[in-house]
Amino acid sequence: TIEIDEGWVPSNPQTACGQNDNSHKSYCEPHCAKLALVESYKRASWGYTSAVCWWHAKYLLEHLNNDIPIGMLASSWGGTNIQSWSSAEANAECGVNQTGKHWGAMIHPLLDFPIKGALWYQGEANTRAGKQNNLYACQIKALIKDWRKNWINQADFPFISAQLAPWSHPTGLPSMRYAQLATLDLPNTGLTVGMDLADPGSPCYDVHI
Repeated sequence: TIEIDEGWVPSNPQTACGQNDNSHKSYCEPHCAKLALVESYKRASWGYTSAVCWWHAKYLLEHLNNDIPIGMLASSWGGTNIQSWSSAEANAECGVNQTGKHWGAMIHPLLDFPIKGALWYQGEANTRAGKQNNLYACQIKALIKDWRKNWINQADFPFISAQLAPWSHPTGLPSMRYAQLATLDLPNTGLTVGMDLADPGSPCYDVHI
């Protein structure tokens, strides 16, 4: 039996701190591994996890009753487009004839697990889709409504999106950021702005934090 009173699903967020990747080691070790400069961040083996997920969990721990169990159910796969995380019905609403493979493999199995909300950091893959980028405002709203409809007893759960940060391949970014504003047309949604978070010196590349 798993008892989690505050469960969140971060989907396709950006990742940070690849403990086993030597190219990341000099950057990630001081931040979140055995040699972390902040004592509470030290881990024997950090693995590969989501920075957005981690910071949200930290915020919840600091602002909620510490006796409440908190679970972050990371369901993420970097470099994927929004169609892949959408059901056939959600895709069809925006004229896309596709059943998302990550919807079927990584979201659908979680639908009977009650959650408090979802975090969404995705979009880079869709900026490279040319004219399909114009569909994103429709697609993100269709995805949110579809997830809320299908998740057990969780109508209108909070859905928080991260607006894309600057990065080294900017084609399509301005129109994508504008399309991401469409999430705010729906109730109980939020959009975080990351225009100041890019780190050109990071070996994780400048879209990562």
